[in-house]
Amino acid sequence: MAKKAKKKVHRMPPLSFADRCIYWAAVLIIFAIDGFLVLFPFWNWHRIAFREEAVVAAHMTAGVLWMGIPWFVFMITTFILWYLPYEKRIPIFGKRNFKYGPPAWPKIYPLFMKNKPYVWVSPRAKQERRKKAIALVIFVVISCLPYPLSWNGRVCLEQDGSLCKYNALNIKTRDYPSGEIESVELRTYRNRQHRSSRRVANVEMILTTEDGNRYEFECDEFSGSYSITRNDWLPAMVELKRRYRPEIITCTDQQLLERVIFDHAMDHRETQMLYELFSD
Repeated sequence: MAKKAKKKVHRMPPLSFADRCIYWAAVLIIFAIDGFLVLFPFWNWHRIAFREEAVVAAHMTAGVLWMGIPWFVFMITTFILWYLPYEKRIPIFGKRNFKYGPPAWPKIYPLFMKNKPYVWVSPRAKQERRKKAIALVIFVVISCLPYPLSWNGRVCLEQDGSLCKYNALNIKTRDYPSGEIESVELRTYRNRQHRSSRRVANVEMILTTEDGNRYEFECDEFSGSYSITRNDWLPAMVELKRRYRPEIITCTDQQLLERVIFDHAMDHRETQMLYELFSD
C-alpha cells in the first residue's frame, strides 16, 4: 500500500521584533474594542433612562441582550482576521537587510515593503477575494444592526410613584400610575458589590402592580448612586414611600439595617432617614 503523501508545509521567514509587537498590539486593540462594545450600551442606557428629570430610578430589561450577537460576531471576525496572518507568520514591515523572495522565500514579501516586487495574482483569484471581502463586510454590518436596541429597554420609576415600561425600540409599552401599584415592599439584603469581592448590605424597593407584574429597584438603580458612600437613593426612597397608600407598604428583613448603615457609611441624618424609611 502506498504511503499517504504528507501535506506540504510552506516555511515562512521569521517575524521581526517590530512585527511581533504589532501583532500583539492588535490583540490588545481587539480586546479594548470588545470591552467598549460591552460597556457602551450600559453607559448609554443610563444616559437615556435618566434623561427626564421625573425619573428617579430605572431597571434594565432583557433588551440589553441584543448586544450579544454583534459583540460575538465582531469578536470572532476580528480574531480570525488576526489569527490567519499571524498563524502564517506573514511579515508586516519585515527585517532590515533580510532577503525576501526567491530562492529561499518565493512570493513572500512584507506587506509594507519599499520597492516591493510585483507578485502576479490571477484575475479569478482577485475576484474570489473581492467576493469574500464584500460578503464578510455585509455579514458584519447586518449582524451589528441589532446593537442599538440594547440600550433602550427599561422600567422607569418616577417621582410621583408611577412606573413606565419601554421596549427595545424606546417605545412606551406600559404606564402604571401610582394608584395601580398593588403592594410596595421595602427590604434589606446582602449581595456582592460589583467593584469588590465583599458582600454588602443594601436596600431594595419592590413594586407589584395590579396585573401581577413585579419590579425590583435596588440602591444602585437610583439616579447618581454609583458609589457605595453616595446615598442619593435614600431621600428618593423616602419621598417615594409617601406617594403610596400606607396600607400597601410592608417592610421586611430589617435585621440588616445596622449593616446597611455601616456599609454605606451613613451619617446621623442619613441614619434617621433610613429608620424613617422602614418605620410603619
